[in-house]
Amino acid sequence: MEEIFADDATLRKRMVDVLKKHMMVDDEVDAEVRRRIKNLEEGTATWEVEYQKALDQIKKNRRLDEK
Repeated sequence: MEEIFADDATLRKRMVDVLKKHMMVDDEVDAEVRRRIKNLEEGTATWEVEYQKALDQIKKNRRLDEK
């Protein structure tokens, strides 16, 4: 891995697009999870468990859980 040296303004400018892209993916995944468990009441223990299960499955299907 190489280190990148640049002034802060340059680094921020390059990072903005990458961060926006990842945040959009997170929002899309969250929306899909919520659609899958829309029949459950948010805030309940069941909702929390099913949300995590659905989130894990979607991330696995989209290969987002790979490091």
